[in-house]
Amino acid sequence: MTEIKELVENLRARADFIARDTYDECWEVKETPQGAMLRQAASALEALISRSAVMEEALREKPSMLISLSLNAPRGIYTASKTRHAPMWQQYRSDGYPVISTWIDEAGPGETQDHNDLWQRCIRESQMCEAMVVYREPDDVLKGAWLEMGVALGAGVPVFAVGCREFTIGKSGLLTHCDTVDEAMEAARQALTSPERNGEGDVGSIRSTPGEA
Repeated sequence: MTEIKELVENLRARADFIARDTYDECWEVKETPQGAMLRQAASALEALISRSAVMEEALREKPSMLISLSLNAPRGIYTASKTRHAPMWQQYRSDGYPVISTWIDEAGPGETQDHNDLWQRCIRESQMCEAMVVYREPDDVLKGAWLEMGVALGAGVPVFAVGCREFTIGKSGLLTHCDTVDEAMEAARQALTSPERNGEGDVGSIRSTPGEA
């Protein structure tokens, strides 16, 4: 949980940096959409930390709640990326990979009717999945995927990342880096049945070198 709190602080610091580095026509500091999104992500992670603490206390008092949560939890691989990659995730699902991301079926313009419901699902699926694959191409500017990654890490879900090495989170030791999306998906599928997971998002025998798949 300490790492997630540090991620919250880093998100807010980045938002402040962007605001200081952006001025309007009157040369006054101006909040940008990117900065606002980072602040929203930080707030969402803080809420997750708070909910996790409450849930932990509730489970201590009533362990049977864990059975209910397990029965209702989505199982499989959550995929996070720009929406234009949705057809690729649909193909993986057709090929037999247990992709549970529901957003990939409403990624086109105007297909999402309720954005609140969409984000509730994205957060729940990111938190309850068994493994996450985050995919970024060189020109992709990830937005929601960063939030989904933070939710997964906060829940102890192993995250397999493609194209994220250059970022501070990519250098933290919390991610398993893969060179291709095929490699990441296969590693994630193996992680579903792996009996060993350590506390830093590594998956047993999947990763032999820190930070690499």
